Amino acid sequence: MRYLVLVAGLAVAGCGAQPETIPGLWQIETLDGEAFAARATVDLSEPGRISGKAPCNSYFGSREGTLPALDLGPIASTQMACPDLSDEGRFFERLEAMTSAVEEGGKLVLSDGAGGGMVFVPAAAPAE
Repeated sequence: MRYLVLVAGLAVAGCGAQPETIPGLWQIETLDGEAFAARATVDLSEPGRISGKAPCNSYFGSREGTLPALDLGPIASTQMACPDLSDEGRFFERLEAMTSAVEEGGKLVLSDGAGGGMVFVPAAAPAE
């Protein structure tokens, strides 16, 4: 009986906690208020990690803090070239500057705290 009381107490204590993850794969829509023509995604569904696909390369990295705070560690990526490499450079530069992540109105909004940001929409499921 004591065990059940302890488990129930832990469940109630965690009800007001901030999320550690934002489920889903998200595709970029805008970068600093302008449409981003190249395809790129972000995934925050795993605690302590960020991953996705930039215009040319897959990437991954660590993240600290409790959402909405976003403190990204170094981002590593594969090293393939493609025609969108300059867009990829901009994508990574801005992604590393983001300091918060919130889901609002069906979109994922990353912000740098200084007026810049990235807006993502749910990514379409890949064709089978």
